[in-house]
Amino acid sequence: VITQEQIEKLKLGMTPEQVVLILGSPVLTNTFKNNQWNYVYSLQKGPYIKTYRKVIVTFNRGRVAKIDAVFRDKS
Repeated sequence: VITQEQIEKLKLGMTPEQVVLILGSPVLTNTFKNNQWNYVYSLQKGPYIKTYRKVIVTFNRGRVAKIDAVFRDKS
Protein backbone atom coordinates (compact mmCIF):
# COMPACT_ATOMS: atom_id res chain seq x y z
CA VAL A 1 0.00 0.00 0.00
CA ILE A 2 1.28 3.44 -0.88
CA THR A 3 0.89 5.86 2.01
CA GLN A 4 0.76 9.65 2.17
CA GLU A 5 3.83 9.51 4.42
CA GLN A 6 5.80 7.77 1.67
CA ILE A 7 4.77 10.40 -0.87
CA GLU A 8 5.85 13.18 1.49
CA LYS A 9 9.33 11.61 1.69
CA LEU A 10 9.79 11.83 -2.08
CA LYS A 11 11.73 14.91 -3.17
CA LEU A 12 12.72 16.37 -6.50
CA GLY A 13 16.33 15.54 -7.32
CA MET A 14 16.30 12.09 -5.68
CA THR A 15 18.03 9.20 -7.44
CA PRO A 16 16.14 6.10 -8.60
CA GLU A 17 17.81 4.14 -5.79
CA GLN A 18 16.40 6.56 -3.19
CA VAL A 19 12.91 6.21 -4.68
CA VAL A 20 13.16 2.41 -4.49
CA LEU A 21 14.08 2.66 -0.79
CA ILE A 22 10.86 4.62 -0.15
CA LEU A 23 8.34 3.03 -2.55
CA GLY A 24 9.96 -0.23 -3.58
CA SER A 25 10.37 -1.31 -7.19
CA PRO A 26 7.84 0.15 -9.64
CA VAL A 27 4.84 -1.96 -10.56
CA LEU A 28 4.89 -0.67 -14.13
CA THR A 29 7.49 1.00 -16.29
CA ASN A 30 6.44 2.88 -19.41
CA THR A 31 7.86 1.14 -22.48
CA PHE A 32 7.82 4.36 -24.47
CA LYS A 33 9.05 6.57 -21.64
CA ASN A 34 11.70 4.61 -19.75
CA ASN A 35 12.18 7.63 -17.47
CA GLN A 36 8.73 7.15 -15.94
CA TRP A 37 7.91 4.75 -13.09
CA ASN A 38 4.33 3.86 -12.15
CA TYR A 39 3.13 2.64 -8.78
CA VAL A 40 -0.51 1.50 -8.69
CA TYR A 41 -2.56 0.05 -5.83
CA SER A 42 -6.28 -0.66 -5.67
CA LEU A 43 -8.51 -2.50 -3.23
CA GLN A 44 -11.88 -3.73 -4.41
CA LYS A 45 -14.72 -4.86 -2.15
CA GLY A 46 -17.72 -6.14 -4.03
CA PRO A 47 -18.25 -4.52 -7.42
CA TYR A 48 -16.68 -1.19 -6.40
CA ILE A 49 -13.10 -0.05 -5.92
CA LYS A 50 -12.75 1.13 -2.34
CA THR A 51 -9.16 2.37 -2.43
CA TYR A 52 -7.17 3.56 -5.45
CA ARG A 53 -3.67 5.00 -5.34
CA LYS A 54 -1.42 5.83 -8.23
CA VAL A 55 1.98 7.50 -8.17
CA ILE A 56 3.96 8.41 -11.28
CA VAL A 57 7.59 9.35 -10.76
CA THR A 58 9.33 10.94 -13.75
CA PHE A 59 13.11 11.15 -13.97
CA ASN A 60 15.30 13.53 -15.94
CA ARG A 61 19.04 12.85 -16.17
CA GLY A 62 18.81 10.22 -13.44
CA ARG A 63 16.98 12.41 -10.91
CA VAL A 64 13.34 12.82 -9.90
CA ALA A 65 11.92 15.68 -11.97
CA LYS A 66 8.19 15.24 -11.31
CA ILE A 67 5.91 13.42 -8.86
CA ASP A 68 2.21 12.89 -9.59
CA ALA A 69 0.02 11.21 -6.98
CA VAL A 70 -3.68 10.33 -7.02
CA PHE A 71 -5.35 8.95 -3.89
CA ARG A 72 -9.04 8.00 -3.85
CA ASP A 73 -10.44 6.37 -0.73
CA LYS A 74 -14.13 5.58 -0.27
CA SER A 75 -15.59 4.46 3.03
